[in-house]
Amino acid sequence: MQTTILTSQVKVSLLTADEEVVFVDFNGVDSNKVNWFSQDRIMRSSFSDLPYSEPMQYASIAGSGQHRRFFLQKSYETCATDAGWMVIADELKPGVPELPCEWERMKPRPTFLYCPNGSSCVNIEYVAADTFLILVQRA
Repeated sequence: MQTTILTSQVKVSLLTADEEVVFVDFNGVDSNKVNWFSQDRIMRSSFSDLPYSEPMQYASIAGSGQHRRFFLQKSYETCATDAGWMVIADELKPGVPELPCEWERMKPRPTFLYCPNGSSCVNIEYVAADTFLILVQRA
């Protein structure tokens, strides 16, 4: 059972050397511990093309597969053409084969990846931040 949380806004922020490099603000009203991170709740961001008007391939905490979390992805076809905004590349579970895409093989794990150019990018352009924050504003 997912309990509603009493929050008005949730912010995801990535930092490098204690400086914010990207952020996404979500509407937290009537959300729960999982669904606040979704495309329809994005209010604003540091990316010029997010909120995104077209349906996104992924916009969820669960993400894709065994290891992509907090995944904001607009297209998802091949390693060379996948495009999005950010993802956490998590540890692989035992028995899971090697990661298919070069961009998600950075170490250490988890790795906080984002587009550095102010808008969505092909995932091979991702760079790593050193801090991942979730900030919750109480209702």
